[in-house]
Amino acid sequence: MDPVTRTVYVGNDDDNTVSVIDGTTNTVTATVPVGGNPRGVAVDPGTRTVYVVNWRDDTVSVIDSATHTVSGTIDVGFGATSVAVDPITHTAYALALFDATVSVIDGLTHAVTGTVRVGYMPARVAVDASTRTVYVTNEGDNTVSVIDGATNTVTATVPVGGSPRGVAVDPGAHAVYVANRGDATLSVIDTLTHTVAGTVDVEWGPRSVAVDERTHAVYVTNRGEPNTVSVIDGSSRAVTAVLAVGTGRTNVAVDPGGHAVYVTNGDDATVSVIGQQ
Repeated sequence: MDPVTRTVYVGNDDDNTVSVIDGTTNTVTATVPVGGNPRGVAVDPGTRTVYVVNWRDDTVSVIDSATHTVSGTIDVGFGATSVAVDPITHTAYALALFDATVSVIDGLTHAVTGTVRVGYMPARVAVDASTRTVYVTNEGDNTVSVIDGATNTVTATVPVGGSPRGVAVDPGAHAVYVANRGDATLSVIDTLTHTVAGTVDVEWGPRSVAVDERTHAVYVTNRGEPNTVSVIDGSSRAVTAVLAVGTGRTNVAVDPGGHAVYVTNGDDATVSVIGQQ
């Protein structure tokens, strides 16, 4: 999600494209060819850049969001699966599953400036721009690696629930939310102490997490029949709603301006839109 332009970007794994959705009209306005099997997508609004990790190619496609064309391709680690952006430093972090590494990308030169080794079977990556801290879920050893973005070193390893997958940060609440698909829970990490401050029970098979930083609401996608989204009050850590969406592989993003939530439905080739204003 680009919160400035209210544009949504969806990686289409089977046809090697990114769909560009106008968040005000919920219509697809462009389709951008990228690398093989695009998975994670992240946006830097300040540089008008979209980063797409391509699983089959082990590359990152760089899309100019002004023209919706690919302006560059960056080689990263083996098994590229997730990407996140620090919009203050204009740094992108591309996660590689099989290498168990994070490639650090300079957003101005599009060059890899460093590589950080993390835990076993890393799954997703998120950034707290307020502290220049990067969080990586490690599905194989049930931990989260904490990376100092200033030094590109791992400064802590936090044990969480079983098979952690999705991760999202709420800087205002000093919280990192981790979806543990192995035990149907959401771990809440205190960013000040890097310890688990609480655990929330969600539906079966949680996969992805997103946060509305204005309302501190947390959205967790759950893999089921049908898939659902658990809505959590970040203050009370209570589930306030469970909403049915489509089927298949899911990811989730939030538009903080319109408080809309976008959920991809892999089997349906659709995006569910929740709570748009």
